[in-house]
Amino acid sequence: MKNKENNGIKQIILLLSMAGILILLILSNFQKPKSVQITDISEKNLNEKVLVQGKIKIINELDQITIIKLQDNFQNSIDVICNCKNFKRYLNKTVEVYGRVEKYKNTIQINSDIIRLK
Repeated sequence: MKNKENNGIKQIILLLSMAGILILLILSNFQKPKSVQITDISEKNLNEKVLVQGKIKIINELDQITIIKLQDNFQNSIDVICNCKNFKRYLNKTVEVYGRVEKYKNTIQINSDIIRLK
């Protein structure tokens, strides 16, 4: 009898734990990204998800990726990497970029998840 009760309690605890983890995963997807200025991005932000805004000044479309030079109102810029094609039509447009701050060949850049026109 006690063995069945223990199994039932264990199952309930397991289900509650799994529900809690699921809730945390869902909430983490709805968390607002950290909005930062281009000038404030540094090595301390490595691997952080950030949200930046700026004007697309240069677009370099390569075979596998596109490199976008994003510039703010104060002429500060950062490279944004995306897996997008036919992006030339957005030159000189203001966009909002959500992505992860990374370092490549000693240069800080953003690997974009989402790029939205502003």
